[in-house]
Amino acid sequence: MSELIGVLLVFWALWAADGVRFAANGLFNLFGLGRRAGVHEMTWHLPHGWPAGWRATCPDIPFSISPAGIANRAVGVAGREGSSVPVARAWRWEEIKETRVEKGWVLVNGGSFYRDTGHITAGGLLSLAQMEPVARTRRIEAWVGRCVRPAHLRRRQRVLQARTGTLAMLNTLFFLLAVALTIYLASDFSAELPKRWSDFIGRTLPLYAGYLLLLHVAAVGFAVRAMKRLKAARPDNRGTALFSAAMLPPQAMRLRAVVGEAWFPLQHPLAYALAFAREKEREAIVFQTLADLRWPLGGEKDSPLAREVTAWFHARLAQHVAVALQIAHVDEQKLFALPRADSEESVSYCPRCRSQFVAGRTQCSSDGVKLVPLKEVE
Repeated sequence: MSELIGVLLVFWALWAADGVRFAANGLFNLFGLGRRAGVHEMTWHLPHGWPAGWRATCPDIPFSISPAGIANRAVGVAGREGSSVPVARAWRWEEIKETRVEKGWVLVNGGSFYRDTGHITAGGLLSLAQMEPVARTRRIEAWVGRCVRPAHLRRRQRVLQARTGTLAMLNTLFFLLAVALTIYLASDFSAELPKRWSDFIGRTLPLYAGYLLLLHVAAVGFAVRAMKRLKAARPDNRGTALFSAAMLPPQAMRLRAVVGEAWFPLQHPLAYALAFAREKEREAIVFQTLADLRWPLGGEKDSPLAREVTAWFHARLAQHVAVALQIAHVDEQKLFALPRADSEESVSYCPRCRSQFVAGRTQCSSDGVKLVPLKEVE
């Protein structure tokens, strides 16, 4: 019996390790049950326990793009870090001759340019550079419009729920049976039962394990079927993940999440927040995105081309964000309402980060934004 308990401990340890995710700053992780999901920006997160959940990731867009060219300055950043590029680099489309990915970065003409988040791949960037100007402008306009489409994300989530219903049921049943077996063996519950019952359960344990194996094989089969029906909308490694899950049953208890991860297209984190986030999480992401649009960081030392590209992308993204917020009935005035002083010494605050300051300061020490007097609250 102790050997079985050891096997189960290893099983659950592998299950927990498989759910841990590590990521770079500016990456938002979602794990949802039904129509709602937690949307969190973090460099790592622990596994979600329920096997019927789904997950997605949505990094900030690490560049600005326009018909004139592309710059590696982010605009409308939802993450706490904001744009971290001291001086942006920019390329005109006709200057881009070679692109590739190296160590998680997209390289343009041999130099690192922006993090490879998948929003525009190295190959996609080169394809844009090789297009005729009119066709390229239409493609860029359409791409920016697709960056903020919460309704599209909600439709995809409903499709995912429908096409992975049987898969989620099998995973849930496997999970509950595995939990029951673990509790039975770890708690020494057999000692409390009559001997004939404990002997009967002991004889049926191999059959019980066989049922678990059948559930595992069936779940993987339904996952493969669902993956073929749910075409990837972003860079896809689901085949590798499913093969690993087939070989290691502990990794096959979140198959809806595995199948659905590449099903969700890469959009701005604001779109995911409006589509799925709970109220407080949504407000935080909306506030940060709007704050970065209203009071962008950096850019003073950027080249004229970088400023031109950034300004164009800023204007287009702000338009689509405004439409999405209007449809979602988000009250911007409430989000940016003047705060109350947190102490008698506070006389001003930063509208971007909401930090408060005593007399004698005119700019925020964190982001350099001009301070607003708190007396205007009265």
